[in-house]
Amino acid sequence: RLGILRGQMKTIHDSANNQYTLAINYGGVKRVRSMLGIDLMTPYEGNPLIGGEKPVDMIAIVDVIYLLVKDDADRHGLTDEQWAAVMGPQQMDAAATAFYSEWTDFFLSLNRPDAATVIQKQLEIMRQAVLEATRRLEAIDPGKIVAAGFGSTSNVSAESSAATVNG
Repeated sequence: RLGILRGQMKTIHDSANNQYTLAINYGGVKRVRSMLGIDLMTPYEGNPLIGGEKPVDMIAIVDVIYLLVKDDADRHGLTDEQWAAVMGPQQMDAAATAFYSEWTDFFLSLNRPDAATVIQKQLEIMRQAVLEATRRLEAIDPGKIVAAGFGSTSNVSAESSAATVNG
């Protein structure tokens, strides 16, 4: 069980507080495939929105979401580049979360729990990867790295240090 509520309309907002309705339907799937060559009907290995061997393509996510909200963006008079420019980091993070949720709901409505599970597992992998990367980066001691780069200072005499400084 994925614990996803189906049928709720997803809305996202840009940094100017313009509202966009995010919905995945066959029209949007066709638009994305036609414009970007990304097939939303196959959320498996090789799809740039899923990752796998390669990292998730964040710009592809931006482009896909834009195409799914294009009618609203057109009403706000925004091109794809203008829309991306008004989507701040927090707004884009919320939009990506809404997109993956909507994508999952789309497959559940098609009675395709396999595809919905792939999306949910990829989201969990991304969350775990961020936590692990953060844990490893926080464990880095810059002082130890710098000291190792200079080698051990215990065998350097005061005279050689002074001679090096004085030149």
